[in-house]
Amino acid sequence: MVNCEKVPYKDKGCHAIVGFLIGAVSAFFYQGILVIVPMLLAGLGKEMYDEFIKKTSFDFMDFLATTIGGVVGILLVLTMLRYG
Repeated sequence: MVNCEKVPYKDKGCHAIVGFLIGAVSAFFYQGILVIVPMLLAGLGKEMYDEFIKKTSFDFMDFLATTIGGVVGILLVLTMLRYG
């Protein structure tokens, strides 16, 4: 589990880290456009959970932080697999 208390800009940083981890792992298992699906589902699912279960608002910036972190993770792993 990621300890968000030690992450700068706690919430957005945590979203980016989790997105990065999901993106990096999915890059090993999926090819093509499918590689982004787990990261997008995780980000969207978390924000839907926040809105409908926790009764807070859907935060697009949280979703964006998860997505950006995931894209970085995917690109890093794919680059390592290709050139490493």
